[in-house]
Amino acid sequence: MSGLPDSANSAGAGAEAEANLGPPPRVTRVLLWCAGADRDLLLTRGQRYRYSGSGLLLLLVGLLAAVVFVLFTSVVFGFHPAFLPFGLLWGGFIFLIDRMIVAEPKHERSGIGELGKQAARYLLRIVVSIGAAVIVCEAVLLTFFSPEINRELPVIHKIAIEQEAKRLWQLEVGRRQADVDTVAPDVTAAQTARDEAFAALQAARSTLPDTAANTPDGDRVDSLNRDFLAKDARLTGQNRRLDAAKKRLDDYRNGPLPTVPPAIQDRINADRGWTARETALHRVLHDHPDLRAWPWLIRAVLIAFDLMPLLTKLLARRSLYDDAVARQESWIGFRESQCDTVTRYRADLQTANRNAWARVGHNLEKDRMGLWMHNGRQTSAHDEASAHDEASGRRHRNGQGKPSGASNGSASGGSHRSGSDG
Repeated sequence: MSGLPDSANSAGAGAEAEANLGPPPRVTRVLLWCAGADRDLLLTRGQRYRYSGSGLLLLLVGLLAAVVFVLFTSVVFGFHPAFLPFGLLWGGFIFLIDRMIVAEPKHERSGIGELGKQAARYLLRIVVSIGAAVIVCEAVLLTFFSPEINRELPVIHKIAIEQEAKRLWQLEVGRRQADVDTVAPDVTAAQTARDEAFAALQAARSTLPDTAANTPDGDRVDSLNRDFLAKDARLTGQNRRLDAAKKRLDDYRNGPLPTVPPAIQDRINADRGWTARETALHRVLHDHPDLRAWPWLIRAVLIAFDLMPLLTKLLARRSLYDDAVARQESWIGFRESQCDTVTRYRADLQTANRNAWARVGHNLEKDRMGLWMHNGRQTSAHDEASAHDEASGRRHRNGQGKPSGASNGSASGGSHRSGSDG
């Protein structure tokens, strides 16, 4: 090795040191688990540092999500220890989503098209981040500007009391306007009836001569005159009612606002919830134009920090770890495909074996049936021959046309032949 350059010697020593990496420390193992990285596939210290940093970033993002959740609920409802488990649950949810995103290996294809596809897959995470940043930003601003908001709250309460007084004033104006609207139709009807009575009286007077004062026609004119006077008096009364209703309406409109009941005033003064504090914040920002950029700056910072794992995943280049994971997945896929092939081949063999044994069994049964039928035919022929011989023997024993000597001779001869045969 002495003949090699110093750079080659140092590179070889570095490669040997990287190859002899020991197991990572416990904290590093925890951070690698948070990043979703397989420590057995991390072959260099640089890879360990990179994915340990990713795991730490994921922990910080999840912790920030839990803190802002508790902060938001505390601003809206007031702090309560029961909010802490829900904050941890929300932080764990964000942590798991980011961990799944970071743990996914990058593919070989790259470029704008692949980047757009990945962004589409991660759209849910982007929407959650933007929504959470917009909502939580208000809670953060309410916390940052809490002293100014507390000074502005009495003004907000005063405005709310004035608005309540205007609301009561509008209700009373509407009630009195309804009284005017109720009397107006009666005035119109009385005016119509009075005009009709006056027209009838004028018509009757125009046809009545001056000498008919005490005649029936004169009495009819007097009756019409009395009816006219009664309807005119009724119209006068209705006009007085209408004038009084209008006067009450005009006096109330031109008068001061009503006094809000003390119970309602106490309830308004005790209001320090989200709506009142949000209104006070808008007044503070309106009165201080130099602070109007702070909400957008805080929103941008929250969104950027919340999306940091996703942006790191989208913008980072493909690493050696991604290649190792891809090779591992490829090998596992190849092995699974081979296992599937072997399983199918074994199943086909078992099926063929069953079919072969079925054919063998069928052929054996067929041969057995043929042999049984062949043996049955031979047995039948032998039985017929035995029956025929037995019948012939009976006929000889009964002496059908032969002497006894001959028979004996034949019998002895038969016995001799039998002995010879034996």
